[in-house]
Amino acid sequence: MFSAVFVSPLLLALAAVMLMLGLHYSAGAKPAKRHGARALLVASAGVYVTYIAGAAAYAGVITTDVLVFALVMSLWTLAVGSTKGFGEMEGDAACGRRTLPIVFGLRAAVRLSAAVALLVAFIGAIAALTTQSVWPLALLLPAAAILCVQLGVVTASAGRLELRRPYRAFMVSQFAVNGLAAASFARGAVRSAL
Repeated sequence: MFSAVFVSPLLLALAAVMLMLGLHYSAGAKPAKRHGARALLVASAGVYVTYIAGAAAYAGVITTDVLVFALVMSLWTLAVGSTKGFGEMEGDAACGRRTLPIVFGLRAAVRLSAAVALLVAFIGAIAALTTQSVWPLALLLPAAAILCVQLGVVTASAGRLELRRPYRAFMVSQFAVNGLAAASFARGAVRSAL
């Protein structure tokens, strides 16, 4: 946070927001990490702020493209991040955590995750079609399809490995979309420099 002072007031404010989100997630008598919905909201807000802070640190301005990309990727985290809890239900329940599969049951959590993942993927595809610079968001559609297949094999009798596959698919999608976005940005920066 200290170094943000030397970049811009906007980055300093965003760093302060990240610090507050981190405290809300893990500190106090009722940390957000103990409640699935609150934990996901804090995590997705952190994703959004991270993208905005990256743009603020690099370019000093926040474009509409950055806002759209950040919003879709934070919604993706909100939609699919709960799959992390599928393989950890026993431990989460023992610790008193109230994750999506514990509160609603595994079957309902699987259905909800699949439906919301498809919705966010379609939003990402529409954004990619209407705003050329965020084209890597189109990758969320096949990622959602793969995720739904992974979710389809999740049952109450599934082993820990099968229960963790949807979250792994989510993480691979995060890396792929961000990698493509970074490569696209670097390519554009090289072209403009020439």
